[in-house]
Amino acid sequence: MISEFMCLGKYYYFSSMKLKQSLKFLVFLAFGVCFSSVSAQINAITEKGDTILVYENGTWSKPKKEIEPTTIESNVEVDKKKDEFSGEVSVTTKNWVAFGTNSTYNMLSGYVFQKSTVPVFYFIYTGDLGCMSKYRSTMKVKLSSGDIIDFIQITDTECGENELVGFMACTKDDLNNDYKSVIDDNLKLLKAYDWETIRIQGTEYYTDIKPRTTRKIEKPEQFFRQHIIALQRNLLK
Repeated sequence: MISEFMCLGKYYYFSSMKLKQSLKFLVFLAFGVCFSSVSAQINAITEKGDTILVYENGTWSKPKKEIEPTTIESNVEVDKKKDEFSGEVSVTTKNWVAFGTNSTYNMLSGYVFQKSTVPVFYFIYTGDLGCMSKYRSTMKVKLSSGDIIDFIQITDTECGENELVGFMACTKDDLNNDYKSVIDDNLKLLKAYDWETIRIQGTEYYTDIKPRTTRKIEKPEQFFRQHIIALQRNLLK
């Protein structure tokens, strides 16, 4: 008798599990979703043909687009100097004036300088963000690949508009660790992809910058790519 109840219990357990699985399958069929794998993260295709990622908690998101980097040319002019005593070479790229703008038409200009092992990106923003504070103000750059590169201000604090400040392609925490390898990795991404949005954070406000095409700057979205290429090309000579 006990063995019969055990068998019945197993039967109802497996029947219940199959029923739950069947219901889940029917629910997803109702939404026109076909699964390609079963895991904590499921790749699925909607009835419209879009690929989505479905998670265990019921949420979903679109997968990150894989964009292959393209080869570009750089026509950025540089000012190259060599110290006659130390032999150390410094390179400064030509300033791109107003290559970016925000929704209120404040402009962003910038160039890159490198003297030692890592480059410093210098920018002038025409609007008011409070103060631009050393080791406190930050910049984030969203690339066409979907990657977001973090920058930290490393020059002295400046308050007001039209102030020139310098950033390095790493976070404040990175400065206390192996920041050079972090910067190298970030430079590879900045060199490979166009930028879409630049967010600059001051002590009081932040602003989002978009590329601005002019007669002198036809491809502002390539600011980082072209300036890094010009920088590296001249440092290797």
